[in-house]
Amino acid sequence: MTSQTPAPASGQATSKDTGPAAGAAVDTAATEPRADGPLLQVTDLVQEFIVKGSKPFQKGRVSAVAGVSFGIARGETLALVGETGSGKSTVARALLASPPALSGSITLNGRALPVGKNAKHNGTGRAGVQMVFQDPFGALDPRWTVARSITEPLVTAGVDGREERRRRVAEIMYLVGLDASRFAGRLPRELSGGQAQRVAIARALVSEPDLLVLDEPVTALDVSVQAQILALLFDLRQRLSLTSLLIAHDLAVVRALADRIAILYLGRMCETAPTAELFRSPAHPYTAALLSAIPPGLRGGVQRERVRITGRQPSPLNPPSGCRFRTRCPIAQQTCADVVPELRDIAPGHAVACHFPLVTEAG
Repeated sequence: MTSQTPAPASGQATSKDTGPAAGAAVDTAATEPRADGPLLQVTDLVQEFIVKGSKPFQKGRVSAVAGVSFGIARGETLALVGETGSGKSTVARALLASPPALSGSITLNGRALPVGKNAKHNGTGRAGVQMVFQDPFGALDPRWTVARSITEPLVTAGVDGREERRRRVAEIMYLVGLDASRFAGRLPRELSGGQAQRVAIARALVSEPDLLVLDEPVTALDVSVQAQILALLFDLRQRLSLTSLLIAHDLAVVRALADRIAILYLGRMCETAPTAELFRSPAHPYTAALLSAIPPGLRGGVQRERVRITGRQPSPLNPPSGCRFRTRCPIAQQTCADVVPELRDIAPGHAVACHFPLVTEAG
């Protein structure tokens, strides 16, 4: 683990922490495709769950993810965004085979990861993916000290030598803003929410994974602490050239951290584009509605009328035919019910799955 500049060694982020405000845009120069291809490639991922059913719930098969495809370049952060039930966390957990996806393909750093029935019993390549969960206290063993929690991934990865493991633990704690002399021996109950999430981030990074998955990493934290953790994640991304998949529903958080955004609705990809372009020119009606709900001060100067979505999200037990958003879409037509819209490019790096996109194809 190497860094370019030292990080503050404290238990809490201070006013000296550097990073974006919640509504700040990132530099989009890193959004261009890399010559060596994506580090992560997910193709036609499908995940379904059997619901046994009990009154008043219906028995059936839940279509959680229906043919989702995306790639992440080295050093890039891609955000998967959608409301509750969109399938974004299901996609993230499929990368860890927890549980395994039903079908599709996942390639990480040139190696195919097992998908399907045998994936859970085959750990090939999974050590290259580490996740930071929404609830840090739920993710940490309450009986383990901070040092043991962070050391465990090194033991699992086969890093030999107690001194080497101790050195790497102290270094990553320093990078996340925790003084090892003060915090190494503490238990989770002796930590604040922000400190516990710093420990969870350190544990995920200590083994130097190929891909870091951030599953709603600030949602469970107080608002003041959220800004500190966002600043930390931004700083770590720059220092360590991290490749990340960010799961979120808050577009203000996404705008601060992500190079590109992919919008999910009811298990299907609606739109994907570089962050700045998506905020400037959303092409899918669902994306436009999500962006219009952001407070004006966090839109980066972009003015737009409020787009309201009517009705409730349909049940994944019985999703609509054709476009799954059509039952709530203000511009839906008969074609939307008859034909499933496929993702198609409307500009370099900008694709939308809509029969009547709000932005027309370039050229």
